Amino acid sequence: MIISLNGLDDCGKTTQIKNITKKYGDTWFAYSTIKLSREIECLSPCCFHEWWFNTSKCEEFCDEIYSSIKAGFSNLRNDTILDKGIATFDARVWATLVIKGLSKKDAYELLQKKKKQHGIQILEQERILLVKNERYNYKRNNSDYSPDEVALYQRYQILQKTFLKWLYNIGYFTHKISTSCSIDETTRAIIDSIQWKDKRFSGNSTCIQLEQLKLPKKELQQLDKILNYVRCLFGDDLIALLVGGSISRNQYIQNWSDMDILLLVRYYSFEQNQQLSGFLKQFDIKTGYTIFSEYEVENRLIDAKSLYSIYAYNSGRITSLLYGAVPSSLSISFENLKQKNKMVIPETIHKLKRLLDDGITEQSQKEIFKLTVLVMKVYLIDTYNIIPQSYRSVMELFDYLTGVNTIEANVVTHEYNFSSVKEFSIKVISYVSNQK
Repeated sequence: MIISLNGLDDCGKTTQIKNITKKYGDTWFAYSTIKLSREIECLSPCCFHEWWFNTSKCEEFCDEIYSSIKAGFSNLRNDTILDKGIATFDARVWATLVIKGLSKKDAYELLQKKKKQHGIQILEQERILLVKNERYNYKRNNSDYSPDEVALYQRYQILQKTFLKWLYNIGYFTHKISTSCSIDETTRAIIDSIQWKDKRFSGNSTCIQLEQLKLPKKELQQLDKILNYVRCLFGDDLIALLVGGSISRNQYIQNWSDMDILLLVRYYSFEQNQQLSGFLKQFDIKTGYTIFSEYEVENRLIDAKSLYSIYAYNSGRITSLLYGAVPSSLSISFENLKQKNKMVIPETIHKLKRLLDDGITEQSQKEIFKLTVLVMKVYLIDTYNIIPQSYRSVMELFDYLTGVNTIEANVVTHEYNFSSVKEFSIKVISYVSNQK
């Protein structure tokens, strides 16, 4: 496993690398920083500052950084902790390009272009963001710097923070750890966090009220009717009812999102399934549901989407239990989730290919879009240990990590340019299908 520490200058990355080496050197190999070319490394602090922010041209600067990363990361061991991850370097490059005069959009596009040219890929399975307290002043104490250089460096740090905060908000980092406590306490938190994928989350019985869901009045009334009907239909055989999808994440989009319901029951009955299906046809808002028996739950005979909903609920990522309790025997780890996802991508891509071959119709556009996003989401989970929480985060993470430009993020407000859906889907399928 390759782990990276990320964050602003002086947040404790190098200090933690040294402490981890001291305490866990027999388990983890600490790799500290990259080396720039000799002529750059030999510059005095003031000359280096001048080269970094002023004299180097934008493309030249990017080439220097990313060629050095490529060389430095070419032979990493699998038990390595890096004192700076790719995200930290990206934040520094982006901030520098903005200071050099590029717009934020142009700086990001040049960064992505140069990473692709130099074959830069995210190697870290765990990406930890280290943060200092809110009183951090972004200044570097260096007597060789003039007041103007100090001010420039402060702006540079603030821009870096913007970039890292964006990555954190869309779910790129697997952990965020404060360095405000002691060095040893921070080290312990870093080591403990590494074990998260093997942690098993058991079921619980924390129900919420319908009113706690951020839904329009019409949707709340529909969900209330469904809950009452389900309780009457299954009676004592109903173990739990959970809502999934965008509702559980409080990201429901009216006239776009569907309702997803997961039912755990003691015994599966085809007749009850048919009755529920008929009842749901009266509603304008599409409602999908899945029913699992107690036997299926105990033996993990559950599809990947439903298993994710249960894992997300058990681990506290979503609050979606409307009735009953998830059985404590249904404990799920992140590795269980990844294993279940193995067949989702090939099955979904196969379905997408058939839909695209048939030609996009007005009816199939939404399905093609949602299936494509599902492929992207599962790819991010399987490849980068990332669980995106929204359409926007899926789009932005996939773009950042793969360099594949996707549909503009305003699709999450259902402002679709459907003419681009086919191109978007084909790009994603082509990228994922051709990864070695």
